[in-house]
Amino acid sequence: MDGKRNKLHSTLDFNEVLRIVLEIVINLIGAEKFAVLLIEEKTNELIPVATEGIAISDVPKVRFGEDIVGTAAKEGESYFSENIHNNRGGISTQNPIVYDSPTARRVE
Repeated sequence: MDGKRNKLHSTLDFNEVLRIVLEIVINLIGAEKFAVLLIEEKTNELIPVATEGIAISDVPKVRFGEDIVGTAAKEGESYFSENIHNNRGGISTQNPIVYDSPTARRVE
C-alpha cells in the first residue's frame, strides 16, 4: 500500500492518479463495483470519471446535494441504508448510485 501511496504523491498526471485511486479502493476496501465522481462546478453536478466493475456510461450524473451520493458529497459524510432494495426510487443492484432513501442514515 505504501508503494501506491508514494506513486499517488509523485504524479501530476490526472489519469495516473485515477488509476492509482482505483487500485487503492480495490485493495483497501475490496470493492468490486464503484465509481469515482468529481464535481463539475459550472453545472453543480457530480460527473463519473472512473469506474470499476461497471461501465462509466451506466453511472448517471448526480446533482450536488441531491440523493444520497450528492448529499454525502455536499456534507462530507458517509451514509448507509440497510436495505436498498426496499427504498423508493426504483433502485437497482446494478447501479445503486441515485435514489432517494427514507431509511438512509449518516454513519456515525
